[in-house]
Amino acid sequence: MNKNHLEIILKSDFRDIENWQQQNQYEELDLSGAYFSDKDFSRFDFSRSLLDHSTFIDCNLDETVFTSVKFRNATIENVSAKKSIFNRTNFFSSNLKNIDFYGAKFYRCVFTDAKIENISLKSTALYKVSWPATFNHLAN
Repeated sequence: MNKNHLEIILKSDFRDIENWQQQNQYEELDLSGAYFSDKDFSRFDFSRSLLDHSTFIDCNLDETVFTSVKFRNATIENVSAKKSIFNRTNFFSSNLKNIDFYGAKFYRCVFTDAKIENISLKSTALYKVSWPATFNHLAN
């Protein structure tokens, strides 16, 4: 994890993130291993973020954008992610529990080997999503 990147997230407003993303167009925002609890990231843009081994518990991710984001081996629990956009997002081997994805959009996302429990996919748009073999997305 890059501590400077974490500080940008925790101590700034959206303009600071947008400025960083524009100035570092080919770099990932490295937040690997970060722990977020009870944070409001609604309408945030996490595009091009590296969130491997990170944890999001009791967070608000409503209307948040995740384009080219890596959540590999991450834990996401008790989260609202209504109307969020997940574009080419990788959830490989992640733990997802108690998440409301109502109205979210998923495009070319990978959930291979993810452990998924009690998620809501009502009114979601799913395009070319790779689910774990043990998960039936049509039943959620």
